[in-house]
Amino acid sequence: IKMKNFKLNLIKVNKCLGLNFYSGSIRLEDLFECYQVPIYKAGCGDITAKDSGYQRQPKQKRIDDVKNRIMTVVGDDEVVNTEAFVDNVNLNLRSPLAEKLIKPIIDGLNGFGDMFVFDYDASEVEKFFVVDGQTRIRGAHAAYRDALENNNLELAGVLGDTRLQFTLTFCDDIFLEAYGFLSLIHISEPTKRTPISYSVFCLKKIVEQ
Repeated sequence: IKMKNFKLNLIKVNKCLGLNFYSGSIRLEDLFECYQVPIYKAGCGDITAKDSGYQRQPKQKRIDDVKNRIMTVVGDDEVVNTEAFVDNVNLNLRSPLAEKLIKPIIDGLNGFGDMFVFDYDASEVEKFFVVDGQTRIRGAHAAYRDALENNNLELAGVLGDTRLQFTLTFCDDIFLEAYGFLSLIHISEPTKRTPISYSVFCLKKIVEQ
């Protein structure tokens, strides 16, 4: 099986808690093969446990709503409705060493606002963890799979080539990753409390460290 590899153009935009933040865009087809979501597993006791995480499983209806929205076009010349991709998603690679693969496009210019290129090679770097935006990505992935199953190659091609804006970090500390997730959600909205409570615990863990 051929492993996925592609180039990403990045801009260094911020630094927080010792992490560099980069912005860029990625083809959806590339992301579909290279993402995973850290879903919380009840009873596992620890988000660092294998196959565990800090996010709740999204409701299927929300995923279907995104899928249907993508496939409901407004203009006669549209194949895909891209309204679902207006906002950034947040991704993390749990490999600080991978950040060393980022090279400035112009030698010597490696500060904030400068541009970089990152060679992603799935044989050397693990999949992107989706810190925020899993429902949009899963909805788009479902639309892509449906298009292929129905032999709608035009829709699959256009959707696969659609670029999704992202913010990217390189961090192997799952507690910092969970803190980023916690900072992006609204705790006041109605939601299941167990994953939220664990995210609060993660924040306390960071403070203690």
